[in-house]
Amino acid sequence: MKMVLRIMALCCVFLAGSAAADDHMDSVVETGADNASSESVVSQEPLRIYKSVGKDGVPSFSSDSVDGAEEIELKPSNSVRITPTKPSTFVVPEEPEKKDYKVSISSPENDKHYHNDPKPVPVAVSVSPALEQGYSLEVTDNGALLADASGKYVLEFPERGEHRLVARVVDDKGEVLAESKAVTIFVHRVSQLTNPQFSKPKPKPKNR
Repeated sequence: MKMVLRIMALCCVFLAGSAAADDHMDSVVETGADNASSESVVSQEPLRIYKSVGKDGVPSFSSDSVDGAEEIELKPSNSVRITPTKPSTFVVPEEPEKKDYKVSISSPENDKHYHNDPKPVPVAVSVSPALEQGYSLEVTDNGALLADASGKYVLEFPERGEHRLVARVVDDKGEVLAESKAVTIFVHRVSQLTNPQFSKPKPKPKNR
């Protein structure tokens, strides 16, 4: 019987201790919550700085207010918010598309023969599309450039023999963009030794 009563007494003591421990834990949690709340309130308060002058005339500054101290008004800091910018990307400009030029010699006809003709031989050229600014049209006679007189090309007095004519489109950098098919003409002249009257005509005098 005594053993039973002792066991019951021990159980009562254990239960009482558990309840006290629970109460203590609840109080600790409530206290921690109150402290955190108070800290958040304190942290939200603006910072105050006080200036006081000692007996020796040396000023001192403190966050605690003392008798005769003067509160210093703190101005907002001149902080600048920097917005990150996206890195710039370099775009390579596209080169303008080059036109597909078509050029041909329409006159004289290919394989044409000239016999003792003292007249100049005009060369007519057609090109499409129209030339861009800075581009030019050239005509060669056996590789030598013909003079361009306002868009007209003329063989003034071609020497006897074969003449191979070619027209081409040249850009502003001197690059040949298009070239015509060659037109070949043949000039026949009587030798000046046997017929001096067929000599090269003299140029007309210029009007002064």
